[in-house]
Amino acid sequence: MEISSIAWAFASVHGATESMLSAISEVLPQTLSSARGRPSAQSLPGILWAFAAMKWSEALAEETARTILSQKELKPKNLAATVWSMARLTLQFPLSLPIGAVQHFGPQELSNTGWALATMAMDNHTALLCAMERRLWTLLEVSKPQELASTIWAFAILQHKPEALLVATAQTLLSTKVGHLEARHLSSTA
Repeated sequence: MEISSIAWAFASVHGATESMLSAISEVLPQTLSSARGRPSAQSLPGILWAFAAMKWSEALAEETARTILSQKELKPKNLAATVWSMARLTLQFPLSLPIGAVQHFGPQELSNTGWALATMAMDNHTALLCAMERRLWTLLEVSKPQELASTIWAFAILQHKPEALLVATAQTLLSTKVGHLEARHLSSTA
């Protein structure tokens, strides 16, 4: 889907003009209506990310997010990008998010989703937080310090306190990643 690449390029130049955004807006409704219910619509998160990067919030961004979240098979990176973009645009989250994809999250998707939920104070997504907690257990050894710190920070902001995981994360950070730690990572986990 070329519109995704165009939107990403506009967002990347940090100088998208109103006419550029209007051009995307003109073709996006047709793209969304043809994408509904099709797993091939995986480039829609790129469009939503572009809206978020340009801080351009409007009805099309909301419709794009709804279309993405309605996909039957949503790739983990696309769910994470969608949730991040929704938080950046301060769009309302649906009452339930597709949490099955969380079991396939990598450390960055976990971190980004945590940031998004914490930023929007979405502490009513207990099932999602528990799924994220379970996934973090499997990623402790392969996560970068910043990813661990961001995810734990999100849990703290959302009052989700998995004590055993917090201890294990601290031990992992201090024992195996100590050479890679920066002061900001330590302060995020405190």
